[in-house]
Amino acid sequence: CVVSERFVNTVADLENGAIQYLPIKIETVHKQMCAEEYFVANVITVLDAIDYTNSLCFELMKNRSVIKYALKNDIISGNHIFKVKEDIISQSTFVSEDFKKAIRKSGLIGFSFTEVEVV
Repeated sequence: CVVSERFVNTVADLENGAIQYLPIKIETVHKQMCAEEYFVANVITVLDAIDYTNSLCFELMKNRSVIKYALKNDIISGNHIFKVKEDIISQSTFVSEDFKKAIRKSGLIGFSFTEVEVV
């Protein structure tokens, strides 16, 4: 996803190298409208964290899809942003409560959070 320099600064203490930032150039009709720098954020931390016993899944043509996630606390503990190994192709990115609070406190917009079970 595309993020602003303000996002990068907001999560710098939490992401701990979990995000690779690729700078991009945004051009607008009015140069002053785009004063910040922007980046493509690539989450590179991938964890084997799905608890299939407590997740809601279905299997289609030998591929398992997760409908409702449950994550393993012992695996995700200390990680504030990550993707899960079993679902690397999806667009799902998982964040900690601290990460979510930092985003909300900063007033950044365009983020949506869904609570998942941690067991």
